[in-house]
Amino acid sequence: MEPLAQILRELGYTPQWLNAGVVDEEFLQQQYREYLISDDKAQEHYRSAAFWRYLKAKHWLTDSELDDLVALQDHGPDGCDLTDGRILTLLESPILSDIQHEKLSQRYLEREPGYFESHRRRCIGRRLHTIGISEETVEEIVESGDAILHRALLDHPDVERRHLVWLSLNGGNKAIRNRASQMLTSKPFRIAAGDDFCDVEEA
Repeated sequence: MEPLAQILRELGYTPQWLNAGVVDEEFLQQQYREYLISDDKAQEHYRSAAFWRYLKAKHWLTDSELDDLVALQDHGPDGCDLTDGRILTLLESPILSDIQHEKLSQRYLEREPGYFESHRRRCIGRRLHTIGISEETVEEIVESGDAILHRALLDHPDVERRHLVWLSLNGGNKAIRNRASQMLTSKPFRIAAGDDFCDVEEA
């Protein structure tokens, strides 16, 4: 068996990874053996694989576990800092609670202002999936001007005629506008013809 300190050093791990339970000595010994015989000598690939393996085995995280994951550092000869990638992986993971997701998003936004647009898309999309359509969420979708969110609203099983009316006029691209118009002619939405989405100005 190789000395643990040597494995940590050569693969770019810090003791934090052990303390957080993301890796253990048995896993590191196995991973190091694979590293020695593999053509893939990019140490960051092994750290990424360890992180994905840990998340895949979890159904939820305590706040303490989440803090430990965010605090993980890279210290290897590859010189790659994968912190931002790990945070994005966490934000896209379904194992975070809504509160954890929001708190982590805000912490990340302070570091990476350019993340705002994709952050907003993820948060609104997450609410559509977990909570459903609400007036507040629809207003955010309207204000975003984001065609991806327009499509998410269009595809939602609880979409209403008034939403389709707005999307047929203001959808983010021609395909969305055309599909919304077609849906308006289908029986379920013809029946609800008196309920138009008048809360938003037509573009």
